[in-house]
Amino acid sequence: MLASGGGPVVPGLHSLLHRRAARTSDSGVREAVVLSGGGSLGAAQVGALRALLESGVRPDLVVGCSVGALNAAFLAIDPTSQRVDELERVWRQLT
Repeated sequence: MLASGGGPVVPGLHSLLHRRAARTSDSGVREAVVLSGGGSLGAAQVGALRALLESGVRPDLVVGCSVGALNAAFLAIDPTSQRVDELERVWRQLT
């Protein structure tokens, strides 16, 4: 998606997509995380996401439904432990 000026809407998105494409084509394996809906389950998903990332799972795709979609959108831009830390702070501010 491009902004009216011709540049990417999300800074760095173009290079991120190219890095992921190269990684995927090297191994041929793609990993996805699907997050369910369910209100307060969204807070529990933070722990599950942290465990996945700490075990070396770096998803190529993160999607969800309802509250899972909110968490997925937050994480999909940069699926790293640092981003999960930010997501945890968001959830802690809600309680």
